[in-house]
Amino acid sequence: AAVSGESSRLVLENVRFENNLDCIATESGSLSVRNCVFAESNKLQHVHVDGGTAIVENSEFHSNFEGDSIDMNGVIDGSVSNNLFVSIKDDGIDIGSRSVNMTITGNRIYGCADKGISIGENSYGIDISRNIITDSLIGIAVKDSSTAVIDHNTLYNNDTSISLYSKDTPYGGDVIVTNSIISQSVTAALSADEKSTITVS
Repeated sequence: AAVSGESSRLVLENVRFENNLDCIATESGSLSVRNCVFAESNKLQHVHVDGGTAIVENSEFHSNFEGDSIDMNGVIDGSVSNNLFVSIKDDGIDIGSRSVNMTITGNRIYGCADKGISIGENSYGIDISRNIITDSLIGIAVKDSSTAVIDHNTLYNNDTSISLYSKDTPYGGDVIVTNSIISQSVTAALSADEKSTITVS
């Protein structure tokens, strides 16, 4: 990665990333990314976090060649807020591996080849609020024993807007959807397999 850290405190502000394979990779530390730009010339993941805490806000993520834009695993008390994602080749925001107490709010996510926001692998305490997600294969996915509250989001012209399912565990996703706008879904507004639970109000 262009910038990497292990068990360290890493703060990046007003940085522009160009022509990298992976941009940022951290393990078991503290990461803060603010007001950064990830240009179209970067090839793989923009931000990869394994463990620790992470805050990513007020940044721009433009089309990569392959992989998720933000991939966080085992992160506790993290947030991804007020960012712009455009034409990501996999997931815009991927949260997994028992991540806990995550806030995903105020993001604009346009045109992800897979999911705008993906929550999986026993993650819980996930607050997904006030995001705009359009033109993606799946707007929001919650799977594999994960739970989330989806509140005040706008999902437009996604193939499936919200999808709950079991992929790698015996259990699916469990979500509460409130006060959200779901429009012009191509295949389905809401999709849940028999191992998942969705409540809409």
